[in-house]
Amino acid sequence: MMKCVVVYTTKYGSTGKYAEYIGNLLKCPVIASEDVDDELLASAEVIIFGSCLLGGEMCGADQCQEWLKRYPDKQWIIYTVGLFNPNLTNFKEVLEQNFADDLIEGVPIFHLRGAIVYKRLLLTDRIFSKGQKEQIESLDAVPLGKAEHELLARFGTTIDEKDIAMVMPLIKWVQGYETSQFDQGGHGK
Repeated sequence: MMKCVVVYTTKYGSTGKYAEYIGNLLKCPVIASEDVDDELLASAEVIIFGSCLLGGEMCGADQCQEWLKRYPDKQWIIYTVGLFNPNLTNFKEVLEQNFADDLIEGVPIFHLRGAIVYKRLLLTDRIFSKGQKEQIESLDAVPLGKAEHELLARFGTTIDEKDIAMVMPLIKWVQGYETSQFDQGGHGK
């Protein structure tokens, strides 16, 4: 079995919860990014990095870029967690703002929906969220679907869109990668 590890950075807990789901399904270690040591990354064949999205910023992206440079021979997978519907959101701009193109070229990236408890938000995040809500409501040219209207209606409350089923495409990708590596007679890249 291929050695995988899930590394994550989280601010309010959703990214960590998804890391646990992924780790349990792949039967691999899960570790917060601040607790990672070089030995762990060096010994892994597949490194799954999870990041929460807040205000267009991917938490831990700088650290992830350092690791991508240090361990280019690993199979990297990135997942992000935010409130916007991944099927309706173009994350290209967010990725371009947070990563150098050459570092994530060919890296599978998955976007998952998270949760937020408005009362737990830091003041700066609350201010951003309020401004974001006002911006979304003021954009008459942007059609809002049912999910977006529900999000706006629940602004200021607890929103929890986490769903273990959302990690299944990532799990299937890892399993397919593992199968292809063994079919080729190798162990990793």
